[in-house]
Amino acid sequence: MNFHKAKILLEKINRLYAGMSDDQDNISSIEKDLMLNYVREFYEVFYWEREQQSAPKPKPKATYTPPKPKPIVPPPPPPKPEPVVATPPPPKPEPVKVEPPKPKPISPPPPPKPKPVVEEVRTVVDKVVAPPVKEEKPAPPPPKPEPAKVEPPKAKVVEPKSDVDPESEALFETKKAKELSEKLSLSPIMDLNRAFGLNDRMLYTNELFGGDNNVYKETMAILNSFNSMEQAKVYLIENIAGKYNWTSKGKKKQAKEFIRTVSRKYVK
Repeated sequence: MNFHKAKILLEKINRLYAGMSDDQDNISSIEKDLMLNYVREFYEVFYWEREQQSAPKPKPKATYTPPKPKPIVPPPPPPKPEPVVATPPPPKPEPVKVEPPKPKPISPPPPPKPKPVVEEVRTVVDKVVAPPVKEEKPAPPPPKPEPAKVEPPKAKVVEPKSDVDPESEALFETKKAKELSEKLSLSPIMDLNRAFGLNDRMLYTNELFGGDNNVYKETMAILNSFNSMEQAKVYLIENIAGKYNWTSKGKKKQAKEFIRTVSRKYVK
């Protein structure tokens, strides 16, 4: 009996058994076939020795060819995850258009029913005739009040004085216009209140009337009432120019421009 071969087979069986026992849940078919092959050869070692002793002629040992191990087929790769397609958000519901209710057609009011005409029925009772009913006429509307007539202020008669300051007199000296632009600047003015713009009114009020807007307005009303530049000149010299010092160096230029505009009120 070949003990050396039996020992080798027994060691192989023990090693394979130890590996299979460590991972009992994952024993492959190749390991099972290999274990069966080792056990069969180990059995044949002892079985062949017994047959050889009992048999007159030894029979040739049948060689056992272990089955070829099946090729290990790798498991199929896991399926690729399908790409997640982001679903677009649901469309916003369109706002419901609420149509305003159509106005009901306004039917014209029914015409008033005509009053029944009651004919005068004269009944004669004991030869007495009923007197006819007199119709009352509506009272006439009160007369409209006539608009009040506003009379323009009467022009003041101003007589010139003999002792006039020569410097004040010089403010009213005017040169004859030669160029066309100068002639156009002397066009007539109907109302002095509209002849000056806002900036001019503020400038003349502060420089020529001591900053008193009431004095400026009163002077404009009086100048509008005059009929000639001579009257305006006498009034300005006696009441305004001397009082507010128009002949001073800083006010002469504004005073001459103001007088030049005032003179256009009396151009005929």
